[in-house]
Amino acid sequence: MAGNDNGGAKLKWWGWIAAVFAGFFLANTIPHGVMGITGQEFPTAFSGGPPNMSSATVNVIWAAMNLIVGLALLRSIRGALGSLAVQITILAAGIAFALMLAWGFSTMM
Repeated sequence: MAGNDNGGAKLKWWGWIAAVFAGFFLANTIPHGVMGITGQEFPTAFSGGPPNMSSATVNVIWAAMNLIVGLALLRSIRGALGSLAVQITILAAGIAFALMLAWGFSTMM
């Protein structure tokens, strides 16, 4: 991750993958966190997916795990976070993942 003075950095190929997955994990934090803190059941990787549900507590834990992984991935590319291209990649990946989840859950539930 060689940095430069304009706040950005050139990422190696794995840095771009880390940016995409950071967007995925951070986006996945939101539905599980919201459902968990509002006391509602929601499917997680532990439940096997709809119609099986995980408890609110499991959802809060799953949201926390997603947040930790997403932040760790961001930390791995921290020298490049000033780059607009990297920021757009993270945001686009998060939005794409959120749309996939919305479509998937709307057809399953």
